[in-house]
Amino acid sequence: MQIMYCHHAMRKKSKGKLTQQDDLTALGIKDAKNIAKYLREISKREKIVAIHTSQFFRCQKTAKILNKYIKVPIIVDNGFDEFKSVDGETWTDCQNRIMSSINKIVAKYKDDEMVICVASGVNIAGFINLAYNVPASEDTPFLWVGMCSPIVFNLSKNSKKDSGKDKFTFTGKNQ
Repeated sequence: MQIMYCHHAMRKKSKGKLTQQDDLTALGIKDAKNIAKYLREISKREKIVAIHTSQFFRCQKTAKILNKYIKVPIIVDNGFDEFKSVDGETWTDCQNRIMSSINKIVAKYKDDEMVICVASGVNIAGFINLAYNVPASEDTPFLWVGMCSPIVFNLSKNSKKDSGKDKFTFTGKNQ
């Protein structure tokens, strides 16, 4: 299967600072509409079945715009929330939370399906950790990702089991 990670569109600052409920800027909305058109073209050759998004307004609004042409279910998953969304959360905890949500998506969907994941930039760390088989760590860099920039990860369930859990293979792919 494929998961397309997409950082939310550019957000406005509320009263000069960033909040979890910030709206999108006019440029952010324009960018999201362009990606929606891109997804319409991808949907002609890929079976896009769902959009997973965090609970935050900017992510959900981006997801709704992206869904304009593909019309798939939008699923809110708190596993894709911001760093420190959970009280006492460490950076390692955050990465593990994100990777857990990704693994649940892989387990849920079929190999010939694509899911879009609209989330904040922090979530790319979990995708990269899985893609390169790097364990979560406080030393993992806090990466920056451009707004509304889709990155596709190919994922496949291996037939081997480890402690009763599926093992997944992740590889990045440019579309």
